[in-house]
Amino acid sequence: MPVRRGAGVPLWGWARLAAALVLVAGCGGPQGPQQVALAELVEDTASYEDTEVVTEGVLRAFEEPFHVWIEDEVPNRVELVPVEQVEDLVGLRVEVRGTFTFADDRGRVIDLDEVTVLEGDPRAAPPAAAPSSRVGSSTTR
Repeated sequence: MPVRRGAGVPLWGWARLAAALVLVAGCGGPQGPQQVALAELVEDTASYEDTEVVTEGVLRAFEEPFHVWIEDEVPNRVELVPVEQVEDLVGLRVEVRGTFTFADDRGRVIDLDEVTVLEGDPRAAPPAAAPSSRVGSSTTR
């Protein structure tokens, strides 16, 4: 009696199985950044460890040693690094995206990937109109 390859399982059956495995494996993959309030990061720190997050608040700073954090009204605070990405934005409301971590000796930290100013940045205002270059002409209204 001749032996058939894949006896009992047609080729299309193997293809279905492979497709199902790919779909299931994809379900556990990266989901992209999670939108999360600062209060949630403070209250449930362990759930967000090494997670890419997006959050918003106002930037504040402390001089010695210099560091910058984001805070809400309460204030719930999370330090931001690298500080060079945000040091010129202190006092402004921003949205940040980055990886959240916590360490007993350091506290809550977001390692920044992106910072977006939401309001209050004077640099976002349109430039003032240049003075007229016409000489000898004046108009009084």
